Amino acid sequence: LRPMFTELENVNIQNFITMGQICVAKTHRKMGVFRGLYNAMKKASYPKYDAIITEVDATNSRSLGAHYAVGFEKICTYHSLGQDWELISLKTS
Repeated sequence: LRPMFTELENVNIQNFITMGQICVAKTHRKMGVFRGLYNAMKKASYPKYDAIITEVDATNSRSLGAHYAVGFEKICTYHSLGQDWELISLKTS
């Protein structure tokens, strides 16, 4: 995670929390679990935090699509340990 936090030093986002990876079982996909989790996180985080930030493997189109569908926005793409990562942010308000 260190490279992600190094990238965050270069962006103008204050007052955020970071989120690790989410894995939804295949049997529970397309049931609103992912969206429900982030909606609950937004409610629990606001107004203390302005944003939720995470990173996604840039080649993982399924995960990126799910994140963008719930409102995440791209901050930047960076390269670390032979892999490209999308650094993304979700506003809590």
